[in-house]
Amino acid sequence: MLTTWIEPSKRERKKNYNEDQYFKSQMSGGGGPKAPKLPKMPQTYDFQFYNSKRLTELIDKEKNAIIQKWEITERVKNGDPAPEGAPTLEDIVEMTPEELEEKEDLLSEGFQEWSKRDFNNYVRACEKYGRAALDEISSEVDGKVRDDVEKYHKTFWKRHKEIADYDRIIKKIEAGEDKIHRRLEIERILKGKVSQSKDPFNQLKLNYGQNKGKAFNEEEDRYMICMTEKLGYGNWEDLKAEIRAAWQFRFDWFIKSRTPTELGRRVDTLIRLVEKEEPSEHSGKRKGYDDGGGSAKKSKA
Repeated sequence: MLTTWIEPSKRERKKNYNEDQYFKSQMSGGGGPKAPKLPKMPQTYDFQFYNSKRLTELIDKEKNAIIQKWEITERVKNGDPAPEGAPTLEDIVEMTPEELEEKEDLLSEGFQEWSKRDFNNYVRACEKYGRAALDEISSEVDGKVRDDVEKYHKTFWKRHKEIADYDRIIKKIEAGEDKIHRRLEIERILKGKVSQSKDPFNQLKLNYGQNKGKAFNEEEDRYMICMTEKLGYGNWEDLKAEIRAAWQFRFDWFIKSRTPTELGRRVDTLIRLVEKEEPSEHSGKRKGYDDGGGSAKKSKA
């Protein structure tokens, strides 16, 4: 009866020769002569505005020359015969001084220190404030001083088409600028309307036409128009707080119970009524924006 088990020896698998692995080992100094340090192409992104194509060409040329020179030197040192068709030292194409200078210029032109987070913050700031508001944009990009942001700003508006999805990005910024323009236009309209009366909270007249509605009364509408002109368009939370504190509405539970969103919708309706009183010469005009490069954006038709 078999009482013990003798485990057979494990079979050793012979590794196949790998030429690529051998070359990497030789170049890294593993078991062979120490290889020279090769120039590396920095990791770049389109929003960093490197001329990656030309930079790759120059670095590859420099790298190939170094590798070829090293291989020939080691072969001569070891007394090994040259393979058929192998280049000689005279055949090596070295980088010219002009190309070396060009490479350094290209490396310095890019924005390596700008991360994707920095870029996204920059785009959101342009969308929020408009491309001309450089001070406000700079304050939104953490870790960057104004000079850094200004330099990037000018490059972005000259070379933004090099970014893969630039069309989507520019449309977002333009949509933000349209909102800014619309808010400024509304504030101008409200200021003009309120200035028509000496006591606008009591005397301001609204031309309802057929759109007066049944929910809000004229006193409430008048107050919302005057207070929106004072607080600024879009500050609906502040408008609600003013209404709740206003003595004339202390028993007006309808308007005091409206949400900020409902108040905003009512103000928008009133603004459209006031706009109908505006001369047609103001309609359709859009403010241009400085693109950072000295040119102004054309107004949309």
